[in-house]
Amino acid sequence: MKNHYSSCNPYKINIHNLLSVSFVLILPLGAFYALPSGLPQPGDIFLLLWSLLAIIFGVKNFSKLEVSIRHFLLYFLLLVFYIYLVNSYWSVVLYDFSMWINNAFYIYNFVVTLGVATLLSPNYDAGRACVIKAFIYSTFFCFFLLLLNFDISLGRQTGGFNNPNQLGYYALLLFCGLSIFAGSSSQLSIQHKVSLALSTLMVLFSFSLTATVALGIAWFGFSVRVKKAFRYIFFMALLTPFLYFLVSFATLYENVYLVKQWENRVSVIDTKTDNVFEKRGYMRILENPEYIVLGAGEGARWRFTENRETTVEIHSTVGTLLFSYGLPGLFLFVLLVLTALKGVDIGGVIIVLSPLLYSLTHQGLRTTTFWIFLLLVAFYAKGLTNTKSQVVMGSRRVGTLALN
Repeated sequence: MKNHYSSCNPYKINIHNLLSVSFVLILPLGAFYALPSGLPQPGDIFLLLWSLLAIIFGVKNFSKLEVSIRHFLLYFLLLVFYIYLVNSYWSVVLYDFSMWINNAFYIYNFVVTLGVATLLSPNYDAGRACVIKAFIYSTFFCFFLLLLNFDISLGRQTGGFNNPNQLGYYALLLFCGLSIFAGSSSQLSIQHKVSLALSTLMVLFSFSLTATVALGIAWFGFSVRVKKAFRYIFFMALLTPFLYFLVSFATLYENVYLVKQWENRVSVIDTKTDNVFEKRGYMRILENPEYIVLGAGEGARWRFTENRETTVEIHSTVGTLLFSYGLPGLFLFVLLVLTALKGVDIGGVIIVLSPLLYSLTHQGLRTTTFWIFLLLVAFYAKGLTNTKSQVVMGSRRVGTLALN
C-alpha cells in the first residue's frame, strides 16, 4: 500500500513551514502604527506580501477546503466585488477618485483572509496551533507597546495605535480569537491564559466603554463554552489585578490611575449616550433613505443635507453597510457571518456577537483582525465537524473489529 506521505514534496513542506513561522512573526506587527490612520502601516505591507506568497504556494490547498469555508470565502468575495462596484460607480458619477480608493481596504482584507485560509487548509491541527501562537505573540507585543508608550498624563491609552478605540477593538478581537480556540482543548497553556488576561487589561486601559461592555459579553461566552471555565476565570481574576498593579507601580501612581480614569469615563456616559444616533451618523440613513436600496458608497459626504460639523463617516459597521452598500451589502455580510457561525456552539456565538456589538457604535470593517477572526470561527466549525466525523468513523471501526 502506498504511503500517504510518500507523494509529498519536502520542498513544499518546507515552504509551508516557512509561511507558518513568518505568519506568527508578521501578524503581531498589526499592533504598531507608524503612519496616520487610513494609510498602509508597516505590518500591513508585510502581511500583504505574506498573503500573496501563501496564495501562490498554497493554491492547490483550495481543493482541501471544507464546503462551508468555500462558501464563506465566496460570500466575502461577492461582498468585496459589490463594494467595488458601488464605490467605482459613484467615483465616476461624482468625479471623486477618493471613493474608489476605499476599495483597497476591502480587497486587502480579502487577500489576507484568503492567505490565512490557505495556511489552515492542509492540516487543521497544525494551522490551529500556528494561529494560536500568532494571537499570543500579538497580545504580548501589543502589551509591550502599551507599556512602552504608557503616558499617565493621557486620559486614555493608545499603546502602539493612533487612538484608544483602535487599542480597545484590537485587544477585544485578540481575546475573542483566543477564546474561540480555548474551547477546542480541555487544557490551556500558561501563555494562553496570560494572553487572555493581557487582552482584558488592554481593553480596560483603552477606557473604551463599548469595548468594555463587549468584553464582558465575550467573557460570558467564554465561561459558557469552556469546560472548567471558572478555574480560568479565577486565574484571570488574580492575574489581571497583579498586572495592573505592576503597570501602576511603574507609573508611580499606584492603583489610583485606573480608578480615576474609569470614574471620568463613567461620568460622561450620559453625554455619550445623548443623541447617540446623530453622533454616530445614523441620522444620515433616515435623512437619505433612498441610498438604502443599492448604497451611496463611502466618501463624498458633502452630498448629504447635514450640517458641516456632523458630516463625518458613519461610526457603525451595520450603519456603514446599510447606507454605503445598501441592502445587498448588508445581506452579503449577514450571510457571511451566519456561514462562519454554522456548527458553532452557543458560547462561540456569544463570543462572535461581542465584536459585532462593538461595531454598532464603531466602524470595524477595515480592521483586518476582524476578518481573520471570522475566518477562524468558520474553521472552528470545520474542526468541530471533523472531530465528530472522526468519532463516528472510530466507533464504526471498533464495531467492525468486534464483529470480526
